[in-house]
Amino acid sequence: MGKNALFNAAGVVVPALCGVLAMPVLVQNMGLERVAIFALMLGFYGFSGFFDFGLSRALTQSVAAIDGFAQAKQKISAAVIKVFVASMLLSTLWALLFYLLADFLALGVFELNGSLASEASSAMRWFAISLPPLLLSGCATGLLEGLQLFGKVNLLKVPISVLMIVVPAVWSSFHPELDSVLAGMVGLRVVALVCWLLLVRNALRQILDYREVRASSTETKSLWRFSAWLSISNLVGPIIAYSDRFFLAAVYPMQYVAYYTVPLDTLVRAMGVPSAAANAVFPAIARAGVDSKETAALFKGAIFVTACFWAVPLIVLSSILSIVLELWLGAAFRDNSLELTRWLVFGVMLNGFSHIPYALIHAAGRADVTARLHLLQLPLYFLMLWALASRFGAEGAAIAWSLRILIDAMMLYAFVFTHFKPAKDVIQVSVLVPLLMMAIFGIGVFEF
Repeated sequence: MGKNALFNAAGVVVPALCGVLAMPVLVQNMGLERVAIFALMLGFYGFSGFFDFGLSRALTQSVAAIDGFAQAKQKISAAVIKVFVASMLLSTLWALLFYLLADFLALGVFELNGSLASEASSAMRWFAISLPPLLLSGCATGLLEGLQLFGKVNLLKVPISVLMIVVPAVWSSFHPELDSVLAGMVGLRVVALVCWLLLVRNALRQILDYREVRASSTETKSLWRFSAWLSISNLVGPIIAYSDRFFLAAVYPMQYVAYYTVPLDTLVRAMGVPSAAANAVFPAIARAGVDSKETAALFKGAIFVTACFWAVPLIVLSSILSIVLELWLGAAFRDNSLELTRWLVFGVMLNGFSHIPYALIHAAGRADVTARLHLLQLPLYFLMLWALASRFGAEGAAIAWSLRILIDAMMLYAFVFTHFKPAKDVIQVSVLVPLLMMAIFGIGVFEF
């Protein structure tokens, strides 16, 4: 499992580093205004988990629970066919909807004018075309992760993710228009889908049927129930995650919004590291059971790993952030985004610890819990965003974003400790280690 976590982390770190290098190129070629709109459009991809109604994640949980037991091959194949057909239908409907609403989104939501509005409208149509290959690729990944084939997943995922970052940066040197950049990304997604389907075909052929019988294997009904609750979470979650950008875009000029979205998008990419590690733990917990000793040991170990390899590097980054921002995007950008980026780094650090209870809850098949928690957070976050961003601008939005992550983490840990049976030392570690990291972060920021 540790090897799987490393595979997943590598699958995030390499593209994230490429993103850091590509961002100055995009800013130089496209300009801050186009980059801000580009970041807002990429925000729609954050809703991919809702667009497929959580089917890819549900498939992971279902396959992990079935694999290795009686009639596994037949059950997995049946689930895969149902999920892929449903995903194809859903993605086609979403594609038609976004295609028809392209002009409204460009003119009404982004409030653009002239040639920039035309570019954005055309780019939104290309985004619509990319939805079917995007969602089907997500289902393929869900199957492979459920079978714990993380090495194969990341051997394909890394080059695809790198190309998704490098190609727009290089292409923008010749064609900086938004629609041209999005069109290139659509071609890459089609090629990626073909590769994913070939990998799925080979994986299905290699599934073995064991003679072991289990009394309650996951059936199709539980898959749809898990998917339905997860789709709610995957709708509310991105609304929470991206509402800050659209709020700022509605109030401030696009160039100002770029000072917020550029560091945020880079840090959100980095958040894939703890998420990738949690995804490696997720299918293993689904098989071992949430109340097992193995799961308690995994939970405790994940806290320490997150502290050492996630929180500590971010604490170091926060202490030298001024230098990093100037070297990365220049002194003017540093002056406009330094303080808000510190708040974002703080929130990103806390988010790493949230992925651990999140994986445990989903491995137990309780997607309804995270959906309900997101619904509770939604009005509170909107209130914080409106109050803080209206008064402090982009920095206020960053503060609201980080506070929401803190509240989310507290809710997730509270549910795990009250509904499952972790060992006493697991609870102590889960509380004390994040608090220690938060204290060190605060000291590091004020000292430097």
